[in-house]
This record gives sequence, C-alpha cells and structure tokens, in this order.
Amino acid sequence: MIKKKVVYCEMDFLQEFLNSYPLFEPNDESLRLVDAWMSFYQFFCKADIVLNISASEFKSLTNNSDWLRRIWKKSIDNQCGLEFEKDSFPDISLINGENADNKVLNAVFLTTKKDEICNEKAKELGVFVFNPEMAKHCNHLFCDSGTAFPDEKAKDWNFMRGLTGPKVRPPLNISNSMLVIDNYLLCDDADVDFQKKIDYNLKPIFQNLLPLRLAEDETYDISFFVGARSESSHLYDAQYNYLHTMIQKLRKDLKFSLNIFIGKQDKFHDRSIVTNNVLINSGHGFGVLRKDGETNTPTSVNIVFPFFQTKIAWCDNTYLNIIQTAKKIVDRLHQPNINCWGEYEKVNKLISYYNPPKNVSSQPVFFSIGGDDAEHRNGRFIGKIDLSQIKDYRRKTYSRK
Repeated sequence: MIKKKVVYCEMDFLQEFLNSYPLFEPNDESLRLVDAWMSFYQFFCKADIVLNISASEFKSLTNNSDWLRRIWKKSIDNQCGLEFEKDSFPDISLINGENADNKVLNAVFLTTKKDEICNEKAKELGVFVFNPEMAKHCNHLFCDSGTAFPDEKAKDWNFMRGLTGPKVRPPLNISNSMLVIDNYLLCDDADVDFQKKIDYNLKPIFQNLLPLRLAEDETYDISFFVGARSESSHLYDAQYNYLHTMIQKLRKDLKFSLNIFIGKQDKFHDRSIVTNNVLINSGHGFGVLRKDGETNTPTSVNIVFPFFQTKIAWCDNTYLNIIQTAKKIVDRLHQPNINCWGEYEKVNKLISYYNPPKNVSSQPVFFSIGGDDAEHRNGRFIGKIDLSQIKDYRRKTYSRK
C-alpha cells in the first residue's frame, strides 16, 4: 500500500523556500511565518520527493547546503523518498485531464509558477499546487480545523465555509475523489426522514467539499460505504437517485461517478469522509442534524489534512486504514452480503491508487549519490550507481520540449 504523499518539487522552488527561513522578530506575524515554514518543511521531509534534476546535480548542491544534506540524510533513514526525474518531470502547466494518471492526481506540486497558474491547475486537477509564497500562508493544513456540535459558532455544517473562502489557499474543495463512510446514513425507511437527513447534513457538506468543475476529461469519483438496514432494493434505488440528483443540482458543471456499497459485514466503525486531500471524522456521523435541522447530541468533528500533519499522530494511519478497508469491501462485491448501487464497475481512483496491484512496488527508489562503498541500511540497498543506467519507467511525459 502507498504510505507517503508524492511531492513533485521543482529545484528552484526548493532552493527559494529553503533560503526563505524567516528571521525571528518578536511579533505575531513572524511567529506565524516561522510556524508555517517549519510545518511545511516537516511535511516535505516525510513525503516521497521527486525532483526535476539529476542525482549528480543534487549531489553537487548538497556540498553547499546544510538543508539539502539534511533532506538527503532523511531519505537514507527512510523518513522520506528521494527520486530524480530530470527528463520526465511533469510540468504542472501542461498536465490536463487527458494525460494525468492516478499518481499525478494524488500528488502535491511545488513550483515557482505564478499564483494564477497554481490556482488554475489546482482547480482543474483537484490537487494542491504551491509556489514559495503560497507555502508561507497555509497554516490551516497543519492543524485540526474541526468543531464541536452543538456550539454557538457551529450550529450547522456551514462552519466549513471558513475553509473555502477566497483568502484560503488551498481551499477545502480542492479534490478529485471522495469516500463517504457512515453505516447509518441510509438507515431511515421513511423517504422523508432520509431526505431531511441528507438536506441538513450531506448537502451543505458537499457544497463545501466538491469543486465547481474539473478539467474537461476528468471525472470526480464519489463512493459511499454504508451498512445494510433494509431488504428493500426499491428503497436503495430511491436513495441512490436522491443523492445523484442532489449532486447534479449542486454542481451542474462537474462530471462525476457515484456508487454506493452496502454491506452487513466488514462494516466501518467510524464515520468519515475522505478526499484525496482531506479527512473528516464525525463522532455522531453525517446525520447529526435531525428533522428540525438542529441537534442536542454532543459530538465533535475533525477536519485534518493527511500527510501534512506532523503533530496529529493518528491522522495518516487513520486515512490509510479507511482506504484499505474500502478496498477490501470493493473486492468482495460479488460475495454474499455486499451489494452496490450505481456504477459498480467504476473503481474510485483514491482506492486504486493507494492499493496498487501486489506485483507493483509501492516503495520509493533510493539512490546513493556519494561514497564508493555500497551498504545496506533499513533493509534497502544503498550504494554508488552508474547514473547512465537509471531508466525512466514513466509511461507519460509532461515535460516541455
């Protein structure tokens, strides 16, 4: 299973960012900048990093940079991956819905391009794209932005608007795939109860989570995993149609696929929504607001960004466990007690990316760029290599000729 975030990083971005470590001054803004810089650096140092230079070029740069030597040391210690794709590095400005593969659609891009290009490509592909200046103003990625219900400031799901405003970069609705996990979401036999539950809960959640549109050839994948609460296929038909219609009305320009997996076994315990960029946990589930649009049930909601977190230890593993369990349920589709409504043949790109076929390695490649003696560290072969023998296994290229 994939266990790290892939980060496509232009070397110009990395050098500019590393050289921008803020000088400390005793005021609130300098403290915020220091915190943002350190948080982003820590995120970077636990990712699978792909650079647009060669290994030999990186080696020469480490001679004059303590920061780069630190990154190299972390790759040796298996804290991060470090790969070099000088000739096949994806140019973010050239990627579109037609040539973007699952790896690209689950990656983060670090570039020196202008804000307009970064924001445009983030919206088209549903991925996070940063330039050095934007990396200094994304503190919300490194904390829990959730809330408590009921609360004076969060009486309904519209508290999420604070993460989608024009000043928030990247906003919450940058994504291209989603899993909704809630055993009891479809449990009401009465259609009117189900519709109110959706209208008061999922409708405002989706309003804040779904992008307005993606690139022309890109489809937004939505998969529900719920517990079986009825033997009536007619009931599930009606509920599927209601959800499909709701999404169509919310996002008229968004091309999407929708399927609902319903099972009596292998059910999830927690209630969660995950996209390729965010994890939302709700203690009471996504039906916390009842028929009158209010709740008297004390509960909490977590909104965190997996892989960016360094202080919330449970975040990454929770995210990966959800996706892995979803894969197990999808694999059992044609066995007893597992049914699917909608596009059952469509596998959510979030599930297929993080759970590659067993014959495809999900481990990053580590290269040694110094020392004459080969050695083993952490079970990986680290040694001097002939750079001319490095082969490019990418099937697609986005590099500007």
